[in-house]
Amino acid sequence: MHQRLVTQILATLAILSILVFSQCTALLGQQWTLIGTKNLNYTLEKDVIGISKATGSYQSLKIKIKRSPLKVNKLIVTYADGQTQEFNIGKEIAMGQESNIFNLPTGGRTLRKVEITYDTKGSAGSKAAVELWGRK
Repeated sequence: MHQRLVTQILATLAILSILVFSQCTALLGQQWTLIGTKNLNYTLEKDVIGISKATGSYQSLKIKIKRSPLKVNKLIVTYADGQTQEFNIGKEIAMGQESNIFNLPTGGRTLRKVEITYDTKGSAGSKAAVELWGRK
């Protein structure tokens, strides 16, 4: 009987801990959402991730590189109102790694597209994929 009570208390504490952690994370704005993915075309050295207006507005962006390292030159963010903002990166991002966080104007902005320019000189093997992540 005593063992069963201890197990129930521990299970309840575990569930409460998970709930508190998830709420704290949400309150701190740390929830990242995958906005889009692009398999890069090495013949272009520029690709675009189109974004549906239904995704809402974001305060921060970052990219993750998959399958192959990639030298990313810049991101050009186009907002729903047509304005653009350019983020210079100018560095190679290893496979499985992510960029710095790019903060958007205060209050967040609704995105239309994100253009990625990259350098494919010396690229060998599989083509990289880029994931665009946003934080609301």
